[in-house]
This record gives sequence, C-alpha cells and structure tokens, in this order.
Amino acid sequence: MGSEKVLIFENCRTCSNRCFSTNQVIKEINQLVSEQNLIKKIKSKLPSPILYHHMLRISLSGCPNSCSQPQIKDIGMQAQRIAAVNEELCGGCGECVKSCPDKAIAVDKTAHIDRNKCLNCGLCIKSCPVNAIEELNSGFRVLAGGKLGRRPHLAGTLYSLVGVNELVPIIAELLEVYLVQGEFGEKFGTVINRIGLDNLRKREGEKHAG
Repeated sequence: MGSEKVLIFENCRTCSNRCFSTNQVIKEINQLVSEQNLIKKIKSKLPSPILYHHMLRISLSGCPNSCSQPQIKDIGMQAQRIAAVNEELCGGCGECVKSCPDKAIAVDKTAHIDRNKCLNCGLCIKSCPVNAIEELNSGFRVLAGGKLGRRPHLAGTLYSLVGVNELVPIIAELLEVYLVQGEFGEKFGTVINRIGLDNLRKREGEKHAG
C-alpha cells in the first residue's frame, strides 16, 4: 500500500503469526496521510525531481518476524503481545515450549518465561491447551530513523510498547517533527537521528502532559 511520496508497508492482514488484527490501524494511518495532505507537504521539503530514495517509508509488522522490515524504515511499528503464566492453571505440559521459536520458555512444574529472550510474539498464548498463558498487555513497539543506501542505519526504539490507540497520534507527531525541523532536502531518517530519540521522547511527553 502506498502513494507517490509516502509508502506504507504492511503484509500481515492474513498472516497466522500476527499478534492481533492490524486492519484498523492501517486504515487510520492512511487516513492521516490523506487528511493532512502529507504528500504535498513532504514534497515541499524536497528538491526536484523527487527520486525514489526521497520517499518517506512507514512500515507496520503484525508480529516480531517483521516481514515488512520496520527496522530499516523511517517509521516502523512492530506488534507486541506480552504473555504471562497463570501458575494456578498451568500443568506443565510443555506445549508452550514447543511453540516458542526463541527458546524463551522453560518448564519446572509450571512454565516460566525468560523476559530477556522473549520477543513478545504471543505464540505461546495461542498454543496453551488450558489457557494458562494469558495476555498481559499488547500494542506496538515504535521504531524511528531507519534507512539503507550509502550510509545505512537501523531504526532505534522510540517506545518499547504503546497502545493501539496511541499509535497514530505518535506517527502524526513524528511527521510534524520532520516537517517543522527538517531542513530543505534533508531525509526523514537524518532529521530523526540528528534530533535524537531521547529528545523525541521528551517532546512527546511534554505534548501529552498538557
């Protein structure tokens, strides 16, 4: 999905691995791009002719597999589903261990999740036959400032977890930062990395505190 100057990547509408449905979020992001006339605004910041590498890329992945490559996009979103074990229900059958691709679960009478290894994919929740592994929280990890090209740079984590309802306002704020603080001809990733993720977090906190 996308447009001439802003590309929105997502390929998880029917994927069995996705943490939850992302259809509504994708719809809202597209509405944001359209309603705020972002293509025209971004075009005004760029030299002519506008080349392929000038395009602003927004990527949403429905699970930590990240098939849409949010780590190398200007703005990346990675769905997260945080699991917790209800020890009163867990019988230690080990189905969750089999389902975990990251070897983040071990069973000693009951299942235990290693948070240092867990990528919050939620597959263990789906696999538990007695619903002993429950969803503690869900949302999106937000990344910013990724790019390839001459000087590749992986996107950094702006927020480790935000709620679904918080996501589109955060994207709107990031785009506003680019349009206001970006110099003529400067790419999105360069602007974000120049400002710094810590300063972006402070800006977000100040804006929503009021």
